[in-house]
Amino acid sequence: MRKTTIITDPIHQVMNFGSDPKFVKCFKEVLDTRTFQRLRRITQLGMASYVFPGATHTRFSHSLGVAYLAHAVLAHLRERAEDQDRREIDESFNRVMMAALLHDVGHGPFSHSFEQVLKGYRWAPIHEDWTATFISQPGSEINQRLQENGIDAAGLSSVFSKPPGNGLARQYRQIVSSQLDVDRMDYLVRDSHFAGVAIGRFDVHYLIHSIVVISHGENGAKTLGLTPKGVKAYEAFLLARQLMNRTVYYHHNVKVLEFMMEQFMRLIIEHIDEINRPDALAPFIPPYFKRVAAAVKRGADKAALMAEGCEDYIRLTEDVIWSLVSAAADSRTVPVLRLLAQKLVVRDILPHFAVNAGKMDLLRESLLEEGLVDGRDFHLLDLKTTMYKGDGDERVFVLDWQGQIKEVGEHSDTISAFRDRPEAESLLIVIDTTKAHTITKLGRDRQFIIVRG
Repeated sequence: MRKTTIITDPIHQVMNFGSDPKFVKCFKEVLDTRTFQRLRRITQLGMASYVFPGATHTRFSHSLGVAYLAHAVLAHLRERAEDQDRREIDESFNRVMMAALLHDVGHGPFSHSFEQVLKGYRWAPIHEDWTATFISQPGSEINQRLQENGIDAAGLSSVFSKPPGNGLARQYRQIVSSQLDVDRMDYLVRDSHFAGVAIGRFDVHYLIHSIVVISHGENGAKTLGLTPKGVKAYEAFLLARQLMNRTVYYHHNVKVLEFMMEQFMRLIIEHIDEINRPDALAPFIPPYFKRVAAAVKRGADKAALMAEGCEDYIRLTEDVIWSLVSAAADSRTVPVLRLLAQKLVVRDILPHFAVNAGKMDLLRESLLEEGLVDGRDFHLLDLKTTMYKGDGDERVFVLDWQGQIKEVGEHSDTISAFRDRPEAESLLIVIDTTKAHTITKLGRDRQFIIVRG
């Protein structure tokens, strides 16, 4: 008798991954690699737990949830498919499941915040680069487990390249990454639960059971789409995402704390020579930071850094960074670094203000005219989010009962009204707190910023 693989979860309760012995074997072996287990020490929401105390869940549990929802979508599509399409689904099933499981395996500490640290360097790898590398690099743990279990690692890694390769047909790739993907489905309900807010909840399984594969035109191009019954569920999904952006992901204190952590890591890399001397701080510097600092000096390319620093990157987790923050708070090597670390340790959030709409460029110009330095004395953060993008290749279509195909905005006044309309907000963060009064007075007097209280 074949045993079903199940994992209990606070969000989806009993997650069923099926009983296919080939997948179960590969699933367990990939799960137990050091590369994947490191996701237990990468939190899903990073610094958000300093604002929402329960939001301490990890990329590890999220990745399992995404794989489970991918299984649910595939099982639903297979159930309603004709024989030929069912065979195609069966052939792609395990690769889609692995893509879903591994989609976040390349994330660094504090997830997207870590990428902001190196954003100014064109050669800096992002998490998709590391995901593709962990999957495709010969000799890596995950690559070995995939190859041993008959899964094309090169084809699978191409799912995470830009533009994506042909490792999976488009409709199956969209299960993992699109405007209708299981990644967003899981993180919305998961983040909502652990943050303690209800606005991210929607009927996940109703939405999944409204998904269809749509064939477009004579060329036979296929995409994921919806039945007419799924339009309202999709509206709820989009609204949940937009509300979570504004309430949790873009919460002012969360964004400022993320900036503080980014600034701390940036300063470590910039001052690596000063703090790498034998003192109390040197032993806490992650080897990957040393490699990045060396790469900045010599202008290394992405391939070189990733080839040389792969093992160091795998060791780079949030517990390592927090140990460094704690040590830096007691170090006297770089005063600005010590002050920032001390603020992070006790949650002393930098002063910040909302910027009046359309005034960010004028505010920056005024601050610079006063002799203030962007990035040293202040930082302006532009927060933009779009509920639904209707002008790209990942548009969502609806297949009605008469067989007609229309873009989802034609079925929904709500989506039509908000499509391609970015909701924008800006923040002024005061980095040098000794200049907070000067910055605040200038912004208030010229009505550039909103001062509450």
